[in-house]
Amino acid sequence: MKRSRTSKLSLTLLSAGAIALGAMGPLAAQDRPAAAQATDLLARMDQEQGDAVWDRALELEKLGPEAATAVAQHLDAARGVAKLAGAKALLAMDDASEQDQAAAIRALKDVVRSQEAARDQRVRACDLLSRHAAATDVTASPPRARTPSGWPPATGSGASSSRRASPTSRPTS
Repeated sequence: MKRSRTSKLSLTLLSAGAIALGAMGPLAAQDRPAAAQATDLLARMDQEQGDAVWDRALELEKLGPEAATAVAQHLDAARGVAKLAGAKALLAMDDASEQDQAAAIRALKDVVRSQEAARDQRVRACDLLSRHAAATDVTASPPRARTPSGWPPATGSGASSSRRASPTSRPTS
């Protein structure tokens, strides 16, 4: 009889210890620096696919601006959806530095320009840029100069032969 009471007590203590350890897991993760947590999440994002990557991005956002630099540094090495999700998380961090935000915009522009990126990834990158970037961030080049007639200036060696006729000009014979 003593043995059954002792084993019940042992099981109760073991169960209580397991519950306590399980409850301490999230607390222990919260005690770690945000940059270290971000590094772990980014490594998981590189290994995961689909919705799991976007779930990790939400976790990154919750870490806040303390994790922003770690996320920005990882973006150059990230590929595919992980790069998109990391950039999105970084842009959602309101208090992230301008330098970190600029890294996210560069990453999205890299996805748009990439020939290896899937079409849906390029479209998603464009969508994120339209939501989070200023027009000056995404302008490819300054606007071309125009002549007083409205046509771009002629350049190069066959400029006169490639000249377009205006609607009011008449062919010369």
